Amino acid sequence: MLAGAAFFALAGCSGMVLGKAEPVAQTGSALPSGSAVPENPSEQQVPGEGVPKVEHPIDTTRSSRLPCTALTARQITNLLGDAAPATPGLDRPGGPACYWGGDAAHGNASVDVKFPDIDKLGLTSVYQAAGGAYGFFRPLDPVNGYPIAAYGDRDTRSIGECHVALGVSDQQTVDISARQSQKNIGKKDPCDSARGIAEMVLSNIREG
Repeated sequence: MLAGAAFFALAGCSGMVLGKAEPVAQTGSALPSGSAVPENPSEQQVPGEGVPKVEHPIDTTRSSRLPCTALTARQITNLLGDAAPATPGLDRPGGPACYWGGDAAHGNASVDVKFPDIDKLGLTSVYQAAGGAYGFFRPLDPVNGYPIAAYGDRDTRSIGECHVALGVSDQQTVDISARQSQKNIGKKDPCDSARGIAEMVLSNIREG
C-alpha cells in the first residue's frame, strides 16, 4: 500500500495526521458540493478533452453500497491515532459516503470517502469545473495508474484540508476529503495525505 514510515511520519505518539471537519451525518458531505454538470450530461463524451483515460476500470457498485468498507479499522487507526467509528451516509447529497473522526478524541482529524452519483462523467466533470466552480484544481501523480486530481471551490491546504477525486473508470470517481489535526498543519501537504488515503481506498475496492 504505502511506505508507512513516510506517510505516517507526522503521527508521533498520537498517530494523528489529519484534522478538524464538521460532522457530516446530519450536515452533509465535507467534500465540495459537486461538479458543474453539463446541460446534457448523457450526451457528453468521456473522457473529455485533456482528461486522462482510465485504462483499467473498476466496478464500484458493491463498494458504493457499503461505503464504510472503503477503509479498514486498522487503516483508520493509523490515520487518526485511534479507532474511530464509521458513520455511513447512504443518502448523502451527491452519493453514498462514509465519515470517520472529526471529534476531540481523534484530534479533530477526519476522513470522508464518497462515491458520487451526480452524473456519469467521472473526472471529466471535475476537469470541466476547473477555473469555474473549482477555483482550486491540481492534477496529482496517478495512484497505481489511476488518475487523481485535487479540487475545491478554494485552496484550503493552508488550513490542513484537501479534497481529491480518484478516477476509477471514465464514468466514475471516488472522492476523498482529508483534514489534518491543528498540530500537523504546515508539516505535510494535505493533498499528499489525501492521495495516500486514495491509495488505500483503491486497494480495498479492488480487492472487494
